[in-house]
Amino acid sequence: MTTAMSLLLIRRVLNEFCEENGLSLRSAIAVEAARYLIKVNCEDIPSAPTLRSSLDSWIAKQATAA
Repeated sequence: MTTAMSLLLIRRVLNEFCEENGLSLRSAIAVEAARYLIKVNCEDIPSAPTLRSSLDSWIAKQATAA
């Protein structure tokens, strides 16, 4: 997967996440989620469902830590 394709995948997953949760892409949570998605994508090249599942798990952990 090329870098451009990876970035498009990250953006698609982030957009979907923000839309489903009523978040602005400029919100602090969305920015942290984007950083997390980039990190995950750098470590591995996951599919969109895998990336989204990973993001959902990360968000759940963030919520319990707060």
